[in-house]
Amino acid sequence: MSQSQTDRLSDSLEDYLEAIYRIVLEKGRVKPKDIAEAMHVVGASVTGALKTLSEKGLVRYAPYDDISLTSAGLAIAQDVFSRHKRLKAFLKNMLGVPEKEADETACKMEHTVSAATIGKLVRFAEFIESCPRGGRLWISGFEHDCDPDHSLEQCRQCVAVTLGRIDQQLAHTPDAVKPSRKPRK
Repeated sequence: MSQSQTDRLSDSLEDYLEAIYRIVLEKGRVKPKDIAEAMHVVGASVTGALKTLSEKGLVRYAPYDDISLTSAGLAIAQDVFSRHKRLKAFLKNMLGVPEKEADETACKMEHTVSAATIGKLVRFAEFIESCPRGGRLWISGFEHDCDPDHSLEQCRQCVAVTLGRIDQQLAHTPDAVKPSRKPRK
């Protein structure tokens, strides 16, 4: 859902929509108490946020009743949830950030990083994971082996090991699915 800058929700209200969405996924229904527990806030804060979100047409809220997202609220909640999930995965899987820190950082980033930038981060991660020059070994090398003080000879040896692994994979791949490869010089 595109919103003008003046209609943009605060980070806090986006977090409430995301929390409602997550709780619906988990429990199927949402009460204000569930939101307060999930967000570690007091009930009065939840009530105020729900009233604001209801006035904006993003939730259906009545005291003592289940809370539900409107179609507009659902679209925003799904977008925030998706951004969070994708950023957390990038931080955790690509950069090796511990899970809790990745989750907290993704929560902050999800409100400011554009969808286009997140898309590029995801495509970069997919490239790294699927490229024979990259993959899990490359990512683990990022954490352990890559040191700016290493000599080019050490880099050359690392690349040689990688090429050896690729040759082993090719040796076990049927000819029909082998990629065409230019000879190395």
